[in-house]
Amino acid sequence: MTQSDEQKQCQELLVKLHEDIIKTMKEIPEKIRGINYTLNNKTQMEIVKQVAILQRIEIFILKNKGKKIKNTFEFYSLESKFYCIKNTLYILLENENYIEIAKELRHEIEYFLNTRQFFLGLGSIKNFFKRSIRDFVTPTKVLVGLAMVIPVYSIGIPLVLTGATALTITPDIITFSVYRIMRIATGEAPSKEVLKKTEDKITAKLLSLFDNSSLIIMVAFAGAFGSIVSIFIRLDQYKDPDSGDSAAPIADYRGSAAPIADYRGSAAPIIVGFAKPLIGTAFGILIFAIINSNIISFPVFQVKGSDQNSDAKYFFFFTLAFLVGFSERLANDIVRKAERTLSSQEIGKKLEETAEKTDKKVEETAEKTAEKIDKKVEETAEKIDKKVEETGEEIKEEVQKQWGRNQ
Repeated sequence: MTQSDEQKQCQELLVKLHEDIIKTMKEIPEKIRGINYTLNNKTQMEIVKQVAILQRIEIFILKNKGKKIKNTFEFYSLESKFYCIKNTLYILLENENYIEIAKELRHEIEYFLNTRQFFLGLGSIKNFFKRSIRDFVTPTKVLVGLAMVIPVYSIGIPLVLTGATALTITPDIITFSVYRIMRIATGEAPSKEVLKKTEDKITAKLLSLFDNSSLIIMVAFAGAFGSIVSIFIRLDQYKDPDSGDSAAPIADYRGSAAPIADYRGSAAPIIVGFAKPLIGTAFGILIFAIINSNIISFPVFQVKGSDQNSDAKYFFFFTLAFLVGFSERLANDIVRKAERTLSSQEIGKKLEETAEKTDKKVEETAEKTAEKIDKKVEETAEKIDKKVEETGEEIKEEVQKQWGRNQ
């Protein structure tokens, strides 16, 4: 068979498959209406997914109709897969007990379509995650999540550190470069002493940034390392219920019993494996910032004078970051303590403001009251003086009258 005959035969196959899909789509509603009982929810959902797969096959066919087919084998394989899912769908409509068979066949066709419809290997990646969720045991899913977080630490953290370094020293580098250009061009730029001072400033910033960055990177990895160790210790909590004694709870590292959850078909273990190291990193950096900002203090670690650059500081922060990554309870306790400290400071500040307002109000009231009293006293004194004068005049008049009578 020549290549042109093979291409022609393949195109005829695509036309035939397209017609069969349209016919099947028309037959499905009639078969559903012909069922004399109510399908359960799982069966209804599976039928919907089967129909969605038929629509994806139709789209795949329409995209390739009239085009030169490079690999005709996959279209012959697609024919068998289509008739397989068609027959499975008809059987499922007649008997719900075959739902697991229908699911497995649908999954295989879905994997086939993913590799053909997505480019640059994205289909294979999607299939890997789909298979991980559906087929892997729960502890393996957790390990897959852990593997996914590796690029974040190998690429993301160096990029963030590089960006922070650039943002920190870029203004000084620009200033230094402008000074140099002006000095060369005009000879009136700042002196060598100014340039040397700017250069020393850049060097000091780089040294300070390196010291802080080394600590931040260390606590970030220590927090992630603590979370990873915690995950490995607690892997038994993620085992599938049918892998052993599903009735017996699993004791975690603290000795408390934890019931076994069913994670089959769930992406939660992958998310846990991916997110816990990131959470440990975030907690490690947060605790580092809380301690260095003196929001809370640790009696076991007091940095004084020359001890600023001692090895004890690195050992302390590594241990603390590892512990908060390992134990979410410790991290929550420290964060709550910092929250209470900030809240008490805020309450104290509000109380001081209230006391100041109260004192000011009392002073104003006292001043007003004193002014009223003084005014009242003055008015009363004036009245008394006036009354005394009037009384004195009356007495004087009475004395003069009496004196006149006696004469």
